[in-house]
Amino acid sequence: MRQRDTICCWVGRCWSGRRGLLLVPIVVSLGCGPADALKSPTDQAPSGDVAGFSEAGRTGPSFSELAPTLMSKVVARTGTGTPRYTILESLGSGVAMLDYDQDGDNDLFALGGGTFDANSQPVGLAPTLIRNDGQGRFTDATIAAGVEAPAFYSHGVCVFDWDQDGFPDILVTGFRGCLLYHNQQNGRFATVTATELGIAADAWFTSAASGDFNGDGSVDLYLVTYVDWTPDNDPPCTIQGNRDVCPPAQFNTLPDRLYLGTKSGVFQRAEGPFQPSLAGKGLGVVTGDFDLDGDTDIYVANDTTPNALYQNENNQKLVETGLYSGTSLGLTGAPDGSMGVDAADANGDGLPDLWVTNFERESFGLYRNAGGLLFQNVSLPCGIGRLARTYVGFGTAFLDIDSDGFEDIYATNGHVLFHPENAPRRQLPILLQNRAGKDFQNIADTAGDYFSSPHTGRGAAIGDLDGDGDQDLAVTHADEPMTVLQNDGQPSRWLRLRLVGTTSHRDAVGAIVTLQTSSRQLVRLVKGGGSYLSASEKAVCFLLPAAEVPETITIGWPAGTVGTISVPADGGSFTVVEGSDTLQPPRARQENQEMGS
Repeated sequence: MRQRDTICCWVGRCWSGRRGLLLVPIVVSLGCGPADALKSPTDQAPSGDVAGFSEAGRTGPSFSELAPTLMSKVVARTGTGTPRYTILESLGSGVAMLDYDQDGDNDLFALGGGTFDANSQPVGLAPTLIRNDGQGRFTDATIAAGVEAPAFYSHGVCVFDWDQDGFPDILVTGFRGCLLYHNQQNGRFATVTATELGIAADAWFTSAASGDFNGDGSVDLYLVTYVDWTPDNDPPCTIQGNRDVCPPAQFNTLPDRLYLGTKSGVFQRAEGPFQPSLAGKGLGVVTGDFDLDGDTDIYVANDTTPNALYQNENNQKLVETGLYSGTSLGLTGAPDGSMGVDAADANGDGLPDLWVTNFERESFGLYRNAGGLLFQNVSLPCGIGRLARTYVGFGTAFLDIDSDGFEDIYATNGHVLFHPENAPRRQLPILLQNRAGKDFQNIADTAGDYFSSPHTGRGAAIGDLDGDGDQDLAVTHADEPMTVLQNDGQPSRWLRLRLVGTTSHRDAVGAIVTLQTSSRQLVRLVKGGGSYLSASEKAVCFLLPAAEVPETITIGWPAGTVGTISVPADGGSFTVVEGSDTLQPPRARQENQEMGS
C-alpha cells in the first residue's frame, strides 16, 4: 500500500544500496504462453432474499448480484463517521466462503471490521454469517449460530478443520487479536480464545493461512503481521496538503509467526528451522506446493518490503528464497506495495505460478514458474503491465470465468488514502481473461453492472454458490456493503473435487490435482490462505469446453501418497478420500456427522 511522494524517506524511493539487488535471477522470455516460457522438467434468522439463481447467461463471461437486499446490510467498517486517519483504517476486512453446515452448498462469513471507543482504542464489530440453502435463499444466521462479536478490530479470516471432524472452523485475526469459531456440527459455533489456542495475540495480525508444514498430520498456521502501529504510536501525517493516512514507511516491521499444530489442538509457536526469517510488512499469504516436491511452501505479500517465499525442505525446515527465486521484487527491482496474492498454473505448463496485486504506479505481478522454484516476472509480455497504473489492488483470485480450462484473474481495487492525488479512492475492479495462456485481457467493462461501478475494494473469496460447477465471487469493501456475484456462465463440463485427507491433514492443503482430459493435462492446487484477508472454498475446480472430456485425475497428497482415479465423462461434484480409488458424491449432513465422529 505504498503512497509515494509523500514523505521524505519512502521505502522504494530512498531505499538504496541494498546488497543483493543484482542477484535477482534474469530469465529471458519472448512471450507469455507455454511455447515461449522456459522449459523445465517436470435454525436460521428469518430475513433473507428469495429470488432463485439466475438461469440466463449473457454472451461472454458476466456476473450478476445475488441477494442484494441482504448483502446491503453487510458492511465492513473501518472507523465509522469522520476518519481518524490511522493506518488501521486503511486495511479493511475480509470474507470467507465455506459450507459450515455441511448441507452441500457454500455459505458466507463476512467480518465487521472495527471502530474506536471514547478513548480512541480500536474495538471490534460483529461479523455476519450467511446461510445458503442452495435454492437462491440467503439468510442471516449469525445469532442462530452463536457467532459472537470479537473484542478486537478484525481484519482476516482463515477457514480450516481445526479438530479434523469434517466440519470447517473459522479463525479470525486482527489488531492484537485472534480467535477461533469452533464448529459444533449442529449449525452453531463456540468461541475459542487465542490463549486457549496457544496463540499470543499481542501483534497486529492481518492474513492467515493453514497447511501442514512439518508433515505430522496436524494443521499448522501461518499468521501474517503488519507494522508496529498502536494508538500511542500514531503520528499525524499530511499528504498533498491534507491530513491523511500515514504510509507504512512511517512504522517498523513485525516478524510473521508460524504456529505448529498438535494432536491436542493447542498450537506451539515455531522456532528454529520453521521460524519465519524475513521481517516484512505483511498483508497477504498463500500456501501450497509451489515446487511440486510433496511439501507445502509459503508465499507472503509484503507492503513496501520484499515479498517472502519460504521453500519447505522435506518438512524439515523453511528456507526464505524470495530474492533468489525472483519473487520478492517488482519490475523496477524495488519492493512493491503488495496486498493480494494467489497461485495457479496460469499458462498450462504444469507449474504453479504466483500472482500479487500492488499499489498505484506499480504493475501487478505475475511470476512465471520456470522450475526449481525459479520465477520470472512476466507481467509485461502477458499484457498485465499494460493496465493503468492507477489501481490499488487488494482481494484477488484465479478462477475460470469462461470454461476453457485456463484460469483467469479477478482483482478488487480501492485506494487507501482519503485524498489521493493520482487515482480515485473508489476504483473499478478488473477481470483478466486468460487467452489460452498467451496473454491476459481486462474484460471487466463487459462483465456486468458491478464491474462498471467503482468501489473501495478489499477482500474477495471464490467458490460455487449456486451448484452449477463454476466459481462465484464474494467481495468486501471499506465502509460499503458486501457484494456477492453469481457467475452467469453455463459450463458444458465441469469437475469439482473436495479432497479429504486421512494420513494427510484433513484439509489436504498442499495436494496437487492433475486432470487428464481427452486433449491435455490441467493442474490445480489445494491452497491455504490466498486473496487478501479472505478464504475461498478449498475444493478444486476444472471447467472444460464441450468437446473436451475428462478422463482421470491424479492426486499427490501432502503425506506423499499418489493415486489415480477415473472420472465420469460428464463430470460433476465429488469428494475424494485419501486412500480410496473411487469418487464419492457429496455427503449429506448426517453422513458428514458420522464421518467426523
